[in-house]
Amino acid sequence: MEIRPLKYLVEYRDKYPDCWKHFDQFRNDRGISDWPDWPNWCFCPLAGAYAIISKGSMAQELHFALDVGKLGALAAWRVSQGIYRFDKDVFSSLINTEINKLSLEVFYRLPEWCVYIEAPLFIKFLGCQIFGFFFHLEYDVNKNTTELRFVLDSVNGLSAVPLHFKESLVEAIHDTYETSKSNNTVFFPEISLPDIVADEQARDLMPLLSLVLYLCSENQDTLSNNKQIQPGNRFPAPKKTKQGCRYFPPKKPLFYEVGFNIGKSLRNQFSDSFNSYSHSGPRPHIRRAHWHTFLAGPRNSVRERRIKWLPPISVAVNGTDEIIPKILNVD
Repeated sequence: MEIRPLKYLVEYRDKYPDCWKHFDQFRNDRGISDWPDWPNWCFCPLAGAYAIISKGSMAQELHFALDVGKLGALAAWRVSQGIYRFDKDVFSSLINTEINKLSLEVFYRLPEWCVYIEAPLFIKFLGCQIFGFFFHLEYDVNKNTTELRFVLDSVNGLSAVPLHFKESLVEAIHDTYETSKSNNTVFFPEISLPDIVADEQARDLMPLLSLVLYLCSENQDTLSNNKQIQPGNRFPAPKKTKQGCRYFPPKKPLFYEVGFNIGKSLRNQFSDSFNSYSHSGPRPHIRRAHWHTFLAGPRNSVRERRIKWLPPISVAVNGTDEIIPKILNVD
């Protein structure tokens, strides 16, 4: 079976020879002399991808501009190659979990510099079917700001969708769109279309963002080779060579099963709930899933904002108020 992200790695490696070595060099030069520095949660700012694609010139060709976001995401994904497959019921519940406000801090808990999340066939973006998507964080070295970056893998190939961070997803899309128009920048041509409707784009991005948030959450249920993966960053370390530090990709992609423990628990819970219903009491029903944000760390220090996903809960089952699924760590 074809592994779609690998296909794109080969395509862009051939299109831009030695591009991976250039990214390694950018990281080696990071913060040295006149080279900019950037936070560790960003593999390499997209300015690096632009330099590789344009070969140091101010090339304005559209295909160059369109490739910047794609190449940047592929470079970040290449060094760890994580592919995340969600349990079908957890996936369905997550994409229907409403996001009221976004907190930038929680995205810094993204497990890898860039992740690839598989999507079932019913997921669409602006009417186009997608097979999955890359997600990573961009650091603008000129403005010292963070951006959320999607690269969607659809029937039409890859398409980059950037977001300037705002608490509201609709506000983020509006701000990104207006900035791209006013600056006429080559970094964001994908959305520089007069007929883009922010509400529609927010509607289609919201489910994808929920999947990303779950990977960043404190109670994420992720398995690799039947072992529970702990929350937080898993950035690979470079290897020292005569040419400096380099990042060598794994021999093959790493597949992660997401939500399979809690998915099984949810299915058992809901089946028991409605099979045991009698007319003698209130009808069992489902309390919707929601996000819970909290502060972590000692009270006398700078505390970090974290997030948890609280799954759907069955209410009024066999005379009890609710049953909360429990996730057990797998040794």
